[in-house]
Amino acid sequence: MEAATIIKPLSGVELTHLTFALVVVATFFGLSSLYLAIKLHRLSGSYQKMMQGADGKSIEEMMLARIQEIEELKQRVSDLQEKQRMLSLDGMKHLQRLGLIRFNAFDNTGSDLSFSLAMTDAERNGFVLSGIYGREESRVYAKPIVAGESTYMLTKEEKQALEAAAKK
Repeated sequence: MEAATIIKPLSGVELTHLTFALVVVATFFGLSSLYLAIKLHRLSGSYQKMMQGADGKSIEEMMLARIQEIEELKQRVSDLQEKQRMLSLDGMKHLQRLGLIRFNAFDNTGSDLSFSLAMTDAERNGFVLSGIYGREESRVYAKPIVAGESTYMLTKEEKQALEAAAKK
């Protein structure tokens, strides 16, 4: 068995060097701790400012308010989409397609004073209005149109007006 190692006491110079080294290390850690404390304090201040809005509300309150606004906007968009759909359906029933043909009904009259005017909606329902001009008298006729067809016989000009309205 070997004898236990004997530790020699340190001399005065060695103790001075060891003490100096410990003071340097302790000073380094102390200054590092002070630097980190200052940084933490500044960061904490910045965090508090960030978490508090310009008007004193917290970010959480501001975000909840924005979420509420978004929900209200979603509802408004949904309502507007429904109104747009209703208006679109309603608009399909309004007269929106027009076709006008002017013609000379009789050989003994001057210019194209007679006409056929077709007015239909998106589903091609409506009417054809024809005006026949003569030297002695003028007449106006109206014929209903359902799905692009009439129960009455249409003249060549009325058919042309109906075709012109269908193209628009």
